[in-house]
Amino acid sequence: MLRNITDNKKMIARNIFALQVCFFLFPFFAFSQTITYTLSMPEPWTHYYHVTQTIKGERKRSIDFVMPVWIPGSYMIREFSKNVEEFKAHSEKSENLKWEKIDKNTWRVRTNKANEVTISYKVYAFVKSVRGSFLDDSHGFVSPPDLFMYVEKLKNRPATLEIDPYDEFSTISTGLESIPGSRNSFIVPNYDILVDSPIEIGNQTVFKFGVDGVPHEMVFYGKGNYDSSTVDDVKRIVEETVKIFGEIPYKRYLFIVHLTKSSGGGLEHLNSQVLRYGRWNFQSADRRGRWRSLVAHEVFHLYNVKRIRARELGPFDYTRENYTSLLWVMEGFTSYYSGRILLSAGFLSTKQYQNTIVNNMKRVSNTIGNKYQSAADASFDAWIRFYRSNENSPNRDMSYYDKGNLLGMLLDLEIRNSSKNKKTLDDVMRRLYSVYYKKKKRGFSEAEFKKELERAAGIGFSEFFTKYVHGTEDVDYGKYLSYAGLEIETIEAPSRSEHGAYLGIKTSESSGKLKITRVKRDSPAWNYGLNVNDEIIAVDGLRVNLAEYTKAIGALMPGDRVVITVSRDDWLREIDVVIGESTDKSFYIFQTDNPSDLQKAVYESYFMTEWGNETEE
Repeated sequence: MLRNITDNKKMIARNIFALQVCFFLFPFFAFSQTITYTLSMPEPWTHYYHVTQTIKGERKRSIDFVMPVWIPGSYMIREFSKNVEEFKAHSEKSENLKWEKIDKNTWRVRTNKANEVTISYKVYAFVKSVRGSFLDDSHGFVSPPDLFMYVEKLKNRPATLEIDPYDEFSTISTGLESIPGSRNSFIVPNYDILVDSPIEIGNQTVFKFGVDGVPHEMVFYGKGNYDSSTVDDVKRIVEETVKIFGEIPYKRYLFIVHLTKSSGGGLEHLNSQVLRYGRWNFQSADRRGRWRSLVAHEVFHLYNVKRIRARELGPFDYTRENYTSLLWVMEGFTSYYSGRILLSAGFLSTKQYQNTIVNNMKRVSNTIGNKYQSAADASFDAWIRFYRSNENSPNRDMSYYDKGNLLGMLLDLEIRNSSKNKKTLDDVMRRLYSVYYKKKKRGFSEAEFKKELERAAGIGFSEFFTKYVHGTEDVDYGKYLSYAGLEIETIEAPSRSEHGAYLGIKTSESSGKLKITRVKRDSPAWNYGLNVNDEIIAVDGLRVNLAEYTKAIGALMPGDRVVITVSRDDWLREIDVVIGESTDKSFYIFQTDNPSDLQKAVYESYFMTEWGNETEE
């Protein structure tokens, strides 16, 4: 009798909870269809997630369930469907519905107009990356695009997600809102929000802080030497970022941090970010600086990319490439602003920030691909080139991160100078946010972006775009730096060899074999016929290992002739090479002797310090 009373109480409690949920979700589910996802992980050590998806009220002869092929923010086709196994389907009418795959990532289920259709499958999750799901007995990380399918017609419909964690996992962290009264059930406003809401499941360490009354949560998986000051740094970065736009566009924000043997990068989401970082890299000054830069980059993305965006970057087609020529703005400007944020937060001195400018100028100028690929082309071809680099990539490709970072600086300085220091690139970003994101609720085109630059500066930018965005002309650094009262000295970067000898190859030694791993375009090695994968046997007839090769080349002078014996596919070849000089450049920037009032004003606003202050503090 007691058991029956207890069971009845449990049933009544469940019914009350169900009524509460239905009442709360009524605005979301005022549709004939309802969608429910469930996720479980009964044996996490096998690395398999178990997924089900139930659709009620569709009543079609067949339904196509689609798995995305890529994840927004990482522009490469990743073929997530390759990890799906044991796909099944049933309805209230049939325990086994017929289905077939109609392409690489679409399952067509013959539903026979059933009112309720459920699919189930397993996903193998063993990707140690911010872009893929992972599961073992220590934690689970869910990157939604490679776990959850969608029905095209129903992508904009709300859903619920129910998570059944492994018994030894105590905490679920996600940007999704939980259903009141439940720890493991979440509201999914639409499929795009689901894709943009990574989930950490396990026993992660949780820190909380607020910015302007908005709650932020930072969770760490794994051991590391982080502490409360690590979180304090992140809070300062968020505060400085918010100052640029003047408002916080989310109700809650989540940082998911995976601590690893080495650094691994980050990925932005609408109200969260996922970071991978070296577990012991939080205390040394240099590595802590890299951590701050990584965080600042992803935090700025919550505005730039997730809200301010190129028109092609949303709504997304998850089945194919989504091309844009504006990644130099989306990613490059984000890299630019990460430095600006660290400067304004006091994490970088004026001189340190100037060093970041010089280092980026060196990266761009000394990358041979900068002469062959424009910023716009690098953006458009990201799908086939940036994430698929090979030994020849530096000879033909330019990073839209680096070039966009540089172009952000040039445009910022131009706007400040042309507007008499009344406007900055910040004004352009704020207008993109207020007009295109908030008012028009869409992305912008390149023409519209250019128009906003011209609006702020009061001058045209057609020549700038022709030269530096769609072209590959060398940048006139002196012109733009002069706006801030700076002069530039170009320095020929010396070769690492004792006498300046330059061959133009990179090598690696493994199992006693010294091999060429890269040949620089237009270098002596390139011009005289050395190849990637050639095994270097001898220099001028003397057998060498890596140390002996380095010593032999280092003893040569530019103009010397040398015979390098290589094994190419087991065919011994003797290559005559004339040693050259390195063409790499370095730069030194310094204040001009007689700055104008405008130059001083631009300097002080840009570097956030008084003219003449270049200290390291």
